[in-house]
Amino acid sequence: MRVISLPVGQIKVGDRLRSLDPDKVVELAESIEKIGLINPITVTPENNLLSGYHRLEASKLLKKETIDCQIVELDSIRSRLVELDENLKRHELNDIEIGEHLIARDEILAQMGYSRRPGRRANPYTELPTLQELADEMTVSLDTIVKKKRIAKNLSSPVKEKLRNTPFASQTRALLKLAQIEDHEIQNQVVDSLLAGRYPTLAEAVKEGKVEVKKRDVMKSLKQIKINHYSSLILHHGDFRSGNGNLAENSVDLIFTDPPYAKEHICLYEDLSLFASNVLKPGGSCLAYAGHYFLPQVLAAMGTHLSYWWTIAVTYNVHRAKHPRGIYGEWKPILWFVKGSRPMETDFVLDSVQSEKPELKKVLHPWEQSSVEAKYYIHYLSPVGGLICDPMMGTGTTAISALNCGRRFIGFEIDPETHSMARLRLNKALSTM
Repeated sequence: MRVISLPVGQIKVGDRLRSLDPDKVVELAESIEKIGLINPITVTPENNLLSGYHRLEASKLLKKETIDCQIVELDSIRSRLVELDENLKRHELNDIEIGEHLIARDEILAQMGYSRRPGRRANPYTELPTLQELADEMTVSLDTIVKKKRIAKNLSSPVKEKLRNTPFASQTRALLKLAQIEDHEIQNQVVDSLLAGRYPTLAEAVKEGKVEVKKRDVMKSLKQIKINHYSSLILHHGDFRSGNGNLAENSVDLIFTDPPYAKEHICLYEDLSLFASNVLKPGGSCLAYAGHYFLPQVLAAMGTHLSYWWTIAVTYNVHRAKHPRGIYGEWKPILWFVKGSRPMETDFVLDSVQSEKPELKKVLHPWEQSSVEAKYYIHYLSPVGGLICDPMMGTGTTAISALNCGRRFIGFEIDPETHSMARLRLNKALSTM
């Protein structure tokens, strides 16, 4: 390998694997002006540039007439390999670029006849660094190299281009999780949401993307079930406060529901109380989940038209929810109200139930509850064949519990997408009953 000075204008620059970084060019120009060019650029005998693109452009910026060059005798394929290795060793690439370089390197080595599989010809260019040697020079492990290749291979091209010049392009763990999402459309949605500022980190955006994947899988499964007609099941799309859905007064045996917990929705509890006082049979029960932190307001709102009966504790085996008030929540309340007074000759029931994880693990709806508590209280607080109502039914957990207990059901859901999910979920449940 010989070093000579060549006119800067005679160096031929072809297509490069790395894009030019103008800031890096300026930084190198300042260094060259002070202490000179430490490392010569590398070219072929035909003056084709192999490595040193930024050093060449810095010399042009300084209006240098010549530049020191290492002349290397290489064919075109191996020239590309030298450029790849040179780029990888310089620690200036993000995870996406490193992965792309490594994949391109594998393809070139395959063209050169190199393969790890038994019975295949070994690398004919023994002076080239092995992958382990390359990893050592990059000061990373082989496992890290494998991960970066996986990122570049499994991310779609549009996603890589959107992330390439952002700080997220070097967040290995989050990129790996993004690459695990096989649906490229969802990959794209995740990145668009991230770059639009809807998520502070790539990891949080990916987490929501994985929920969307699960949601699509569940919806695909549900849509395979044909719509059934079932006289014991009525699902209204609309607000329970608008005309009561043609529910007759004194017709409902039990209301079991889960209103939104936010304080701004406290009015829903008072509206629920009024609704229940109209449609419940005398002595009928209304059970509603509520958040700990505003129980006094909920109790006051529910008590406007119903009589407070008890507070039920829903407990968890291992679940602990952290609340901003510095509490590990190990149970949540269900408030029990009745219309008038409950007959004293009725069966006794437990005031605590150990819950389980929701059936669909909150994939279709973030507020999905387990069916354990719904089944228990529907069984003990309503007769077989009785009418159960959920005015805010979400994706239909109460409905499925009612049907499993041999009760009729009527529900209301104001959100059209959630209402559609409930219909699909109920039809699948009916198909297996």
